[in-house]
Amino acid sequence: MTAGEDATEEFDDAGHSTDAWKLMEKYLVGQVDVTSVSTTKSSQFLYKALPTVASVLVVGLVAGVILWRRKRTV
Repeated sequence: MTAGEDATEEFDDAGHSTDAWKLMEKYLVGQVDVTSVSTTKSSQFLYKALPTVASVLVVGLVAGVILWRRKRTV
C-alpha cells in the first residue's frame, strides 16, 4: 500500500498497459513538491496500522453480535 506516498515505482512494476498510462495522464492533477512534504513517523505508523486496527474492530464486532444473539436465544 502506498497511501500518502509516491506510487510511481509500484505503478511501473505492475506492468500496466498503454491504456492505463494514458488514463493516468488524463487524471494527473499535478506534481508534489517533495521538499515541502514532511513524512513523520507517526503518520507512517498510522497508515501501516490502519488495516490491523480495522480487522480487530471487525472481529470484535462479529464476536459481540454472536454473543449477543446467543444470550437472546437462551
